[in-house]
Amino acid sequence: MIEYGLSSIAKELFSVNKGSCRALGAVLATLFVSLFLFGSMAFRTEASLPIPPEVKDFTLRFMKAFGDASLSLAERLDSTEDPDEMARALNTYADAVEPLARGMADLEKKYPEFFENLDEDEEILDPDMLKAEEAFDKTQERMEPSMMKVFHNIENPGIQAALERLEEVMSLMDGEIDD
Repeated sequence: MIEYGLSSIAKELFSVNKGSCRALGAVLATLFVSLFLFGSMAFRTEASLPIPPEVKDFTLRFMKAFGDASLSLAERLDSTEDPDEMARALNTYADAVEPLARGMADLEKKYPEFFENLDEDEEILDPDMLKAEEAFDKTQERMEPSMMKVFHNIENPGIQAALERLEEVMSLMDGEIDD
């Protein structure tokens, strides 16, 4: 499904004008930050490095809340053809994930050694984390086809503004924006 999603996204990339590339980048960030950053960041650590209880607790809540927000976004996008409603749905999504992004950024500051030593190639050993990751991945896969509707309306100024805001929110977890 991810390969199909990437293929579809590549086709969409070539069908929009250059002025829409920034907004399109935000969509790509939304789809793939969650799949790659959160999955690897939250679950794969060196075998000798235990997950701090606060990190595990927050991560489990984070994945559930982020997944719920993603499903809500997908449902709202699926239920409309109106670009203004799509923009409102994207803004609601950004509102929902912003406190989660800030919380994750705060944990990264509090536990820098833990987050610096993450290993993307390690297997998940914690059964709670494995279960959460599987559920989270399904919500993100569910969101992919719904986000394609956004691509078809990428020229809409409201959608562009909502995507730029979403890009800003997501960048909180990359340390790109300071409070």
